[in-house]
Amino acid sequence: MSRPRSASGAVEVVWPGKYGPDGARVEVPARALGLQVEQVIGGGAAEPTRAPGLLVGGDNLLVMDALMATHAGAIDLVYIDPPFATGHEFERTTRVGADAEGPELRSRAYSDRWPGGVAGLLQMLDPRLRRIHRLLAPHGSLYVHVDPIVGHAVKLLLDEIFGPGCFQREIVWRVGWVSGFKARANNWIRNHDLIYFYVKDPQRFVFHRQVNPHPAEYRRRKGEADQQGGVPVEDVWNASPAEWRLRGPDSLDSIQIKSFSREKTGWATQKNESLLRRIVAASSDPGALVADFFCGAGTTLAAAQALGRRWIGCDSAAAAIELAHARMAEKPGVKFVRAGLGAAERQIWHSGQTESWPAAVLRLRGAQAVARGVAGIAGEAAVWVGPLDGAVTAEEVAAAAAAAAELGLRRLEVLAWGWAFPAGTELAQGTGVGVVCLQLRRVLLDPRSHAGEPPWSERPQVEVRFTVEATEAGFRARATLVGARFSAPTRATAALESAGDARAAVEAWSVEFSACAQRSLEDAGGSRTGAPRQAASAAAPKGQATAEAASEAERQGASQVEASAASEVERSCASQVEAEAASEAERQGASQVEASAASEVERSCASQVEAEAASEAERRGASQVEASAASEAERSCASQVEAEQGGASQVEAGAASEAEQRGASQVEASAASEAERRGASQVEAEQGGASQVEAERRGASQVGASEAEPLGGASRALSGGVASSPRVSPAVPEAIGMSPHRPAFAAARTRNRRELDADSGWIELPGAGPWTASVRVIDVLGGESWHTWRIEHVC
Repeated sequence: MSRPRSASGAVEVVWPGKYGPDGARVEVPARALGLQVEQVIGGGAAEPTRAPGLLVGGDNLLVMDALMATHAGAIDLVYIDPPFATGHEFERTTRVGADAEGPELRSRAYSDRWPGGVAGLLQMLDPRLRRIHRLLAPHGSLYVHVDPIVGHAVKLLLDEIFGPGCFQREIVWRVGWVSGFKARANNWIRNHDLIYFYVKDPQRFVFHRQVNPHPAEYRRRKGEADQQGGVPVEDVWNASPAEWRLRGPDSLDSIQIKSFSREKTGWATQKNESLLRRIVAASSDPGALVADFFCGAGTTLAAAQALGRRWIGCDSAAAAIELAHARMAEKPGVKFVRAGLGAAERQIWHSGQTESWPAAVLRLRGAQAVARGVAGIAGEAAVWVGPLDGAVTAEEVAAAAAAAAELGLRRLEVLAWGWAFPAGTELAQGTGVGVVCLQLRRVLLDPRSHAGEPPWSERPQVEVRFTVEATEAGFRARATLVGARFSAPTRATAALESAGDARAAVEAWSVEFSACAQRSLEDAGGSRTGAPRQAASAAAPKGQATAEAASEAERQGASQVEASAASEVERSCASQVEAEAASEAERQGASQVEASAASEVERSCASQVEAEAASEAERRGASQVEASAASEAERSCASQVEAEQGGASQVEAGAASEAEQRGASQVEASAASEAERRGASQVEAEQGGASQVEAERRGASQVGASEAEPLGGASRALSGGVASSPRVSPAVPEAIGMSPHRPAFAAARTRNRRELDADSGWIELPGAGPWTASVRVIDVLGGESWHTWRIEHVC
């Protein structure tokens, strides 16, 4: 059968599936979808078209489709280092914990196996190179990095798409000296890669000639000045005396043979920044837009940033995106947007599947599908899978746990893309079923990866300690990462145990404080996940600390004395202790404090007592317990808060409802009674299971001043520089994309710096509160999880 020739008339490379039975070219249709902004790093607008840097995790074919509406004909330079069809499964090696010599953990990086070998690679590259051609500016350039095995086939494909006249150079890069296993080869030793240089228009492309410096002793024969400015760079790199003299970060020897290079990230196919700086400097102007759609660990992005260019990076491997993110975020003054494709990518993947959702997940898990309240059964465990394009709610998990119990199973595995409840929430109370939450990962969408590790990992339980301090300018806070843990055994369990570090499971974390736009779990009407109000309410642990006693008493028609007393208690920090007014009074069999407060109000001309309830009680001695609470609260206004997400608090804030039932002054009595019984407050919310709110007497010398670092300039800490006791409660986690994460602090382990910075330092807070603290965690298994708390300042 005759086939049409390529539009350029060039010699053509053909692979199975390039043409249909009718001889027509099989095209991969463009998809209409948009980028979903996930994070904004370094400030600036959450708009990909205006960001100086853009990092996107996802299938680069779909990412280029998403960029087409805004970036067609706008990119000045593209460099790509695609897979070479080596047939290898590349791994990333990580040292667990802070010790560079600690336990080693290997995780999958990406697969370089393609159905049909080189033919499969060309089938993958063809639609991507065509989109790159459309994205390039009229003066734009393309560099394609390949090896000698696939280079000839890729060049024919480039000739077909760009045209033979747009080919400029075949650059031969000598990767370095010969040593190790290469020296033992019984053949000519392979020691180079190829880089093909194409332009969109051979009459308009940008090019700045590059030179290598002469040696210090260089002199022209007649003593004239050097007209060239150095030794002009040829199309064979790292193979001349001028380039052998390059040292340190300028050396062109492959980073893979440099044992002690500080550029190394652990990415198996990482290239040198020196190599990319040469390309970026030669083929773009300052301020130009540079893109790499197989960006790996972000070397192209780093070179572009260093030379004052804007950049776009994309990769389908989650590990690559995290490495590139950490690498770019640590550069001074960098600003970029982190984006993804969200549920749209999953929907496109699913539209090409023959199985209905969640059959693929059950098959990979080895579970047999059932229709009895759970999705499937795998051995002794029930399996429940969340929706393809939404978040799973605690109510749904509770129903699945009940169904598992009816089936006589004691383990429930929940696999989901998103979660409408905090990690550590009690999900199967009273059923005897243990629940493990497993985060699905986008590697599920790549069928070449299914033979390796499973495309999911456990959602860890994370513990963070928060401290809030008042300043003349407003409020500031700091977050301290205490640790993270997995409830079920993983491939990292042994390494984590031997590391002996509570933070060893965390590879990177970041925190954002924002004005609280959502209510606490017990009053949550919506979230970024779109979880229904009733589902969010069902997920709420007991004892969410809202404690709006005065306003609640006012709404319920309680007396002015009660409203004033509650307000005074809150101002005096006595309301830091969340109390159960009625139940506490009933447990103790008396309401002496309440009676004392009411009697005092009657004796003391109610309006004066309402205005100064605590100080009046102290001055007259009418309510010793209340005076003690106010005094103790003032002394202990700086308690440290250890917040570990999730769980159910044993101390329940029932003051407002009890005020409605019992009448005046019960909120005040509750606070006084709690202060007498427990002391001033240290609030510890523990993530795994049941959360306790303990009130312990602790002086300002123990916490506060010793922890609070003074602000610079005119701003200073109030109350003697003592940090306050914020009220912390879990909040409904938000789905990525609806409200971008704008971290005020971020830290990550790198290959060269394994110690993880666990203290955010002081961060200025917006407004007067309450605030939402959003924490993003990348764990040692490569999973990404989000944890959200609601924080109120109560001093």
